[in-house]
Amino acid sequence: MKNLKKKLYIAFGFLAVALAIIGVFIPSLPTVPFLLVALFCFERSSKKYHDMIMNNKYFGPVLQDYYSGKGLTLSVKIKAILFLSCGMIFSIYKIQNLHARIALAIVWLGVAIHIILLKTKKIKNKSNK
Repeated sequence: MKNLKKKLYIAFGFLAVALAIIGVFIPSLPTVPFLLVALFCFERSSKKYHDMIMNNKYFGPVLQDYYSGKGLTLSVKIKAILFLSCGMIFSIYKIQNLHARIALAIVWLGVAIHIILLKTKKIKNKSNK
């Protein structure tokens, strides 16, 4: 049973990574939340895959800061809200269903508030010694 549980976590982890990769190209599909789900799954099943995501050169440092509670830099927050807004505005514009538009607007607002409320990490100034 323990082996089956581990395999399920790995499968869900890879599914989350696949959705995150697709989210890079589709504006209304978020990337970071899927990576956080993948980290959750891999933390319970595979240190190798967990470390592979955490040490990724593109999004590893941001995930490490978020995951450890250090927060996000102001520039990362601004970029995240900007990309989120662009994707959601495009999606709301393209979707004709009023209920779907309202749902997207609620998700947009919730994620934006979450990002804003995260601790803002200060960038270390290299000139100060």
